[in-house]
Amino acid sequence: MTEKMKYISIANGQANGLGIVCMWPWLNDPSNYQLAYMMLVPAVGLLLIGYLLYTYVYQLFARAIGAITQSNVLTEEASLIGIEQSDRATPVNDVALPVESESAQKTDVDIPSPSSSAWTQSGTALIWTLYFLYFGLTNSALATFNCVSDGYDETRYVQSIPWIPCSETSVHWTRMLTNSIIMLVIYTTAIPALFAVLLLVVYQRHSFLVTRFLEPYVRGLHQVLSPLHFCYLPELYWFELAIIGRRLALAIVISTVDLYAWYRPALIIAVLLLSVTLQYWMWPFKERSSNVLEVAALALTAVTFVAQDTWQRANIIDNNNHSNNDNRPTTTIASSAHEDTLLIALGVLNACLMVVIATMGLLPFMRWLYRTATTLQTITAHKLRGA
Repeated sequence: MTEKMKYISIANGQANGLGIVCMWPWLNDPSNYQLAYMMLVPAVGLLLIGYLLYTYVYQLFARAIGAITQSNVLTEEASLIGIEQSDRATPVNDVALPVESESAQKTDVDIPSPSSSAWTQSGTALIWTLYFLYFGLTNSALATFNCVSDGYDETRYVQSIPWIPCSETSVHWTRMLTNSIIMLVIYTTAIPALFAVLLLVVYQRHSFLVTRFLEPYVRGLHQVLSPLHFCYLPELYWFELAIIGRRLALAIVISTVDLYAWYRPALIIAVLLLSVTLQYWMWPFKERSSNVLEVAALALTAVTFVAQDTWQRANIIDNNNHSNNDNRPTTTIASSAHEDTLLIALGVLNACLMVVIATMGLLPFMRWLYRTATTLQTITAHKLRGA
């Protein structure tokens, strides 16, 4: 049963079984895998910087092309006016100065300036990246400190990677310890602090301090911060901090508490039940479907974890009985069939919930596509009628 349950385990300290080690064998080293995981955020940051540089160069190029086009238009109009005046034998002093035509004015107005939107898009992408990577980065950082004894000697080993001893003589553990300390400072601590400052200080302050001078800046800032507050009720804009606290609490329990400690399941269930209670009490999302899905996701997570923990502990008891009595049958066909059925049912339920959540997330985009297509059809129909 352990081989079946590892595919839905919560944390994994190694890259084995993920397939990526076939392309990059150096990821077999857990310290290298942890370092690569830690460098995902800087890599995304470099990509966003490249995107900003591209938009800046594009803006300069567009302005240069617009200026050249405008200059050519003015020169051509001036020459045409000069020819017309000379044909009429008008004195040179009476020649009217060239005036910018509508085409020249349109050329000056239509010069694209994508820099402001690029900054907004980059800020939003960075916040999404930090949000999605936070739980995994925290798990990876805290798992290094979860060292347990194997029962044979006083040597302690990393529980998620049991072949690495927690000793300064181990090169792998020393590197992982360095990586973990950096990750705890930069990610585990700094990301919640950054989100708290953005929501409680920046967003709250600018939500009522809107003047004519600050209005464009505030609008862009709210768009950058939209991943943290757009789905919640206006008075509960801060609720994302509660979600971050729940994820941090789960990461601490999962990664630092002994896998076989009797109180570990109680702590995880307590965090999940507290989250369900808070969710049901606050009902923070704007849409009722989002609130219902959040409760369903938390409840299904709790059921899945209880089943997983029960199977793991039953497997430990079964292995102990095998060691005490080698003639004892491994398991009955009926119990194995029940376990497979329950495992398949949990897998199907989790998959269905993920599909529903993904569909709900894509609904705004699908509605936007429908509205855009309808608008384009209407415009095309009007043009055809006018033609």
